[in-house]
Amino acid sequence: SFPTRRSSDLLGGPIQKDKMFFFGSYEGLRQSQGLPLNSGVLTDAQRAAVTDPVVRGLLQYIPTANATGASGEGRFVGSATAPVNIDQVTADVNRELSAKDRLKFYWAFQKDKRKEPILQGNTVPGFGDTRTGKRQIMTLNETRIFGPTLVNEARFGFNRIVIDFMPDAPLNPSTLGINNGITTVLALPQITISSLGLNIGGPAGFPQGRTDMTFVFSDTLSYLRGRHSVKFGAEFRRFSNVNFGNSAGTFTFTNIADFQAGRASNFGVQLGNSNSDVVQKAFGVFAQDNLKLASNLTMEVGFRYELNEAPVEADGRFVYFDPATSSLQRVGQGGRDTIYPNTSNYQPRVGIVWVPTSDGRTSVRAAYAILADQPVTNLVTPTAAN
Repeated sequence: SFPTRRSSDLLGGPIQKDKMFFFGSYEGLRQSQGLPLNSGVLTDAQRAAVTDPVVRGLLQYIPTANATGASGEGRFVGSATAPVNIDQVTADVNRELSAKDRLKFYWAFQKDKRKEPILQGNTVPGFGDTRTGKRQIMTLNETRIFGPTLVNEARFGFNRIVIDFMPDAPLNPSTLGINNGITTVLALPQITISSLGLNIGGPAGFPQGRTDMTFVFSDTLSYLRGRHSVKFGAEFRRFSNVNFGNSAGTFTFTNIADFQAGRASNFGVQLGNSNSDVVQKAFGVFAQDNLKLASNLTMEVGFRYELNEAPVEADGRFVYFDPATSSLQRVGQGGRDTIYPNTSNYQPRVGIVWVPTSDGRTSVRAAYAILADQPVTNLVTPTAAN
């Protein structure tokens, strides 16, 4: 059996009577789980027939067959462990600064660690990766009442994630005679024997990781006047994305005979790292009006302007393809100053709510809007590897 254990604690109460309150929580998860494995492997006779000296050194990482498949092939039947540990805490504090001013603070932190033995394609124990993550989110809101018709809400917030993907078998390929350009402790190349469905090493593209952080500043002013409920606001966002990445590459062997002789049908590796330090900014303003046209009919009209700036890389590593010269060009060194143009987006919207019956049990809603999405940095961060 593979048990799962959960625990949680809650705590709350006043810090200052009628002025300041807090609430906190803790949650924990401990999950022990096993994943079944059933992979083709070399038979004892096939292991003995290996002639390539480098491949002989790799046999220590391939389990011996403990079963026979329907076609007489060697098979390994077993399991791999994939534990998951998660801890999370939250804090929520409300403070009444005055009869017209209120402050609210919220913070959450989560730490997790999990093993992924087969997610990246490995079929036998001993490989895969371990992922560790730390996540935070925080908001600070101030609500100010200027009068019965005017309220302002200012908000600051951020979220942050730090996550690493590390191979469970950190090895130096050169010590095994693998001449793939990797001479430090990284990982084995991820090796596939296609006819067996056997996959060891790697995982390809690991180790890697990133730190993402977003800061947001926003302010919204709400104003009531007659049949109008008007809001004005602005928002600024700054997103930073720091990445690191390495890879020991991949080898593919079509069949067992090619593997025994060290004849790969396909090989690929990216030498060096693919690190990048990216910043992306955005700014938006909006206005909207909820207009009570009748007791049973409300219309909302709004408009938002959004400026999404192109991401920039701290060391100028972004690269683009120039079709005029059929070559790769570095951003900022002639030609292009940004990886793609900054975008100005004009976003109108309109909506209605109509209650056609006097009992209020039926409502009709309709809306139309033009919305814009900010591209994620994953679109451009791979170009830093060029």
